[in-house]
Amino acid sequence: MLGNRFFYDSHPPEVALELLLGLGPEAMIAEFMTLPTDGRDKGRFAIVSEKRAATRSDTLPAPRGNQELARLRSSSRVGSRS
Repeated sequence: MLGNRFFYDSHPPEVALELLLGLGPEAMIAEFMTLPTDGRDKGRFAIVSEKRAATRSDTLPAPRGNQELARLRSSSRVGSRS
């Protein structure tokens, strides 16, 4: 950027999704927009999430564990590579 070398990195898609779900929203879509290719291109992964509506009885959401992540991965839209 502006004549300087610039590098960035991110979490793998599965880790990024797990971190997001740990904050409480529901994942509506989690999928690759462009697939990874050989070399340095890791593809583009998009997550669309929705925050649950708060009610008077709500408390801080409990972190979601591996069972919730496995349920989302098994759904047809989350993590698909189509």
